[in-house]
Amino acid sequence: MESHLLQRSASLVRTAAQKAAEDVLKEKTATLTTIMAHVLPSLMASILSAFSAQFALACLRAITDEQESKRLLQQIDKLVTAPLQTGLVQLRTALALETNPDEETVDQRNYKATRYSDALRKLDEALVLAKDDEEQACIHLYRAIASTRIPGGEKEARLHTAEFATACEAMAASLILRASEEEAAAKRNATRAAEIAVDRGVGGGGGAVGWSMAEDKIKKSQLEYTARSQAQNAVAMKIRAEEILECSRFLSAVI
Repeated sequence: MESHLLQRSASLVRTAAQKAAEDVLKEKTATLTTIMAHVLPSLMASILSAFSAQFALACLRAITDEQESKRLLQQIDKLVTAPLQTGLVQLRTALALETNPDEETVDQRNYKATRYSDALRKLDEALVLAKDDEEQACIHLYRAIASTRIPGGEKEARLHTAEFATACEAMAASLILRASEEEAAAKRNATRAAEIAVDRGVGGGGGAVGWSMAEDKIKKSQLEYTARSQAQNAVAMKIRAEEILECSRFLSAVI
């Protein structure tokens, strides 16, 4: 069974971006593509920096939400659970230490950075243990966001974002391939269903002829249902692929 971790990550990033756009820019935007195409290019460097910081904090709040964390930990390999859980707790602690930068002392800023660094080390440990592609991609995302909150961590954040983007591209390519296979299977089953001629009228006589016609109707109905299901699956996979790629492109533009 698929975990859909990347799809959850894409949804998390989208929600955080929308909140950051509304908080910093006072603009409501529907999609990441809209933000990238119409909002980011027009921002001054100082405002873009504020947007990026607000976006990172919104992501962290979503990542460390206890219900979100619980859902995440239920979907991953047990070997990865312990370090990832510890990392999420440390991120939650660091996030609680966030304050207005103008009111923050040097000691407070340095201590907060150590908590983010502690969390990052645990996320690094979780990544080593993760074997599943989706698990690794999610951990790369968390590493990228955590790195943005550590002074001097901008380059590392971009490295983690690049790793996340690579995983997203591979996952999207796999989804698109599977969508094509589902579309082809849907067409085959639709064709097979169309080739079965049945009497749409009531009845059909008794005996062997009646049974044969009934079986044909059942078979035709089953093939039509399967074709519709496969076509719907193909559409859903394509949507997932686009959401994942959109999330990856946005992160690459902001971090």
